[in-house]
Amino acid sequence: MWIPKTISAVYDKLTATVSSYDGSGSEACTPYGIAYIPKKGEKTLSVQVGNTNYILGVCKTPPLELSEGEIGLYSSGGASIILKNDGRVLINGREFPESEGM
Repeated sequence: MWIPKTISAVYDKLTATVSSYDGSGSEACTPYGIAYIPKKGEKTLSVQVGNTNYILGVCKTPPLELSEGEIGLYSSGGASIILKNDGRVLINGREFPESEGM
């Protein structure tokens, strides 16, 4: 998980909330290189630290068929990238075989 363990040492109490995203200026906490803004009305998990609300994630089942250990990235518009366990990469459903040099 990308949430630092030291956060509990800085703040005694954190309150996690699952609620419908209202489009407010909350900050999304994500792994480096990934960014998103939830759609209004999506159920999100967030914590409040001081006066700032941080979104930790969106609570929903992705529209991708994934097996254990596979990774999928997708947008609400339907674009997707899936990393399969057998080394294949699917981009918008188009298959790219495993590279020879890996």
